[in-house]
Amino acid sequence: MKLTHKIAAGFAAVIILVMVVGGFGWFGIGALTGFLGAKTEIAKLELSASETAAEIERGAAQNDPALLAEAEGDIQSLESAIDGLLAQHTIEAGAEALNAADAELGSLKQTVAALSGEVQRYAEQKSALDAGADSLIAAAETLAAAADEKSAAAREALSDVRAQRQTQQMVLSDARSIFTDLAQVRIHHLQFRNDRDEADRRDGAALLESIVEKAEILADFTTGTPDERPSQTVLSTVRELRTEFSDLLAQPFAPPARHDAMAEMIRKAQLFTTAIIRRQGEVFQELATAENEGFALSRASGELLREAGRIAGAARTLDGAVQIYSQPGVDRAALADQVAGVLQSLRAATAAILVLPLEEDAFAQVSLIEGAADGFEEGFQQFAAADAAKRAAVEAGAAARAGFDAAVGAAVAA
Repeated sequence: MKLTHKIAAGFAAVIILVMVVGGFGWFGIGALTGFLGAKTEIAKLELSASETAAEIERGAAQNDPALLAEAEGDIQSLESAIDGLLAQHTIEAGAEALNAADAELGSLKQTVAALSGEVQRYAEQKSALDAGADSLIAAAETLAAAADEKSAAAREALSDVRAQRQTQQMVLSDARSIFTDLAQVRIHHLQFRNDRDEADRRDGAALLESIVEKAEILADFTTGTPDERPSQTVLSTVRELRTEFSDLLAQPFAPPARHDAMAEMIRKAQLFTTAIIRRQGEVFQELATAENEGFALSRASGELLREAGRIAGAARTLDGAVQIYSQPGVDRAALADQVAGVLQSLRAATAAILVLPLEEDAFAQVSLIEGAADGFEEGFQQFAAADAAKRAAVEAGAAARAGFDAAVGAAVAA
């Protein structure tokens, strides 16, 4: 072979070799570019999954089904993205990892759907329980306000009765004093009639002035209409007696008939005074009975106020327990025991009210409170069950998310 032919053949071989190597290089660069693009898409997928997980957490924490619905839509987008990656991914290990991620994503989608339902149920139970607690608080506060008003009225009534009793005691004392003083006037009259001693006339006249003053007080404070009051008769009689006593004893030699009339006037005044004493004694006893009843009512009203305060405090405690029940770190079993104890205390307070000697209107609100307490107890049990189901759904979602993260991590590493 000629040298020129050999040189040409050598150049041709080199060109072919360069073309083969270039071809392999071109296809290698294409494969590498596709691989790097897939890696970039998987990294984006991992970021989107993190954002979706955060959305799920917010939806569960805020009890917002709308956020969870958005998360379900995002999961659907992630599934489509994985399907697209599987169509272009040429590395077998990466494809297996993406298939595993797709399966985990399906599980996550199911748990989010379940979580959405539990969140909805939890929100409904929480809302109903909040309304029940508000109703219980309102009923308790209404009872407390009524009890405060009733207690104040009972104290005021008792104070009035005691004041009346004190006044009537004074009236009774004055009536007895008038009766005694009239007897002394009678003695002064008889002694003056017998011996004409000026001291008897002076002392009898002074005593009658005192009697008239006491009779005027009796006329103001005794019961009944002015025309019916014996005190009015006593007052008019002693006034007449005062005038007659002064006129009669001023005469040196008054006829015996006038002295007899004076004695009869004194006797009648004493009879009228006796009627007052008898009647005021009855009034005084009636007031004593009213005072005892008023004291009993005041004490019962005070107990009603105290028990109403216990109920209002219990209602607010129950409401507070509902608000913190779902918070992290709360001992829910201990809180449930506390709620049961508070309800027991509340029912003990209502039972204590029902045995108090009060009018029926005081018990109407108690029946409302008992009904509200029963409704709260049932609602709390349903709420606790909904909370437990929601937390279980959250845990299931976290487990599915962990499985998906692991699969995506494997796809990144493949």
